[in-house]
Amino acid sequence: STTPSAERVRRELDKRLQLGLQYIAVNASGLLVDYAGGVRDAATGEPVTRDTLFLSASSSKVLTAAAVLTLAERGALRLDDPLARYVPYQPYGERVNLSQLLSHTSGVPNPLPLKWLHTAAEHARFSEDAALRGVLQRHPTLQFEPGTRYAYSNLAYWLLGKVIEAVSGLCFDAYLQQSIREPLQIDARDLSCEFLDAAQQARGHVRRWSLLGLALPLLVDATILSRPAGRWARFEHLHMNGPAYGGVRASARGYARFLQDLLQPRSRVLGDAMKRLFFAPQRARSGRLLPTTLGWHTGSLAGERYLSKPGGGPGFH
Repeated sequence: STTPSAERVRRELDKRLQLGLQYIAVNASGLLVDYAGGVRDAATGEPVTRDTLFLSASSSKVLTAAAVLTLAERGALRLDDPLARYVPYQPYGERVNLSQLLSHTSGVPNPLPLKWLHTAAEHARFSEDAALRGVLQRHPTLQFEPGTRYAYSNLAYWLLGKVIEAVSGLCFDAYLQQSIREPLQIDARDLSCEFLDAAQQARGHVRRWSLLGLALPLLVDATILSRPAGRWARFEHLHMNGPAYGGVRASARGYARFLQDLLQPRSRVLGDAMKRLFFAPQRARSGRLLPTTLGWHTGSLAGERYLSKPGGGPGFH
């Protein structure tokens, strides 16, 4: 867009640019702003383009939630089904249901996921099931009675990924292809869990002399760090151990297609009832309103309710 308001947004983004950035704003009918700036790797200076892919970390969860709702809409599962029906090896018994996992009210713990990472070079021999079983064995106890309060959990969404696979008979990325990418005609080069083309991937960075940058060697395995470049610590190209909680690689364009579909009177991904549920605020068992829907965070800005799903990963935000 070349409207004056879009130009003002671009100037503001130029001023705020730290390393590399994509930014898209859409409404139901089209693009309002489409911005790409900076570099995707501080060592090479290669630019961020509209085709660059970023590891979207926890923003992946909104796609996971939508995928679960498509299965519910087809009658393949019910949201009040117990997790144990689909993931029998989990240690939390029959008390946790799928709706509680989606709304972060399950009581499933949220161990720090700083080491739930492996490099692209290791991915072919990585076992997600073994990694998940190891985490469950180390964290076998619910933190609170399911349904009584809100507490964010990456592990809850990792388990939802296994539910999707158990019900659909497909790996997580293949079900995203069937339920989201195909209906919306999103190319895998704009949204995928796979590492398709190194030349398209942004690399994660952290300021070397920040508190996080200085602590990084103590917090993560050395194998995931690459050589620094100037004032930037750099990561290797990485996979999250569980794609459903944070493993989607995407361009802003890929997410924009998904968001724009949800702004249409009729979504191609979700029917009317499930779309309303996707956006509906959730309540604790006591009736207390929670800051979540089945997949989105909720908040208020200048009196207007908004939905969001931020993500922060190894050198991405």
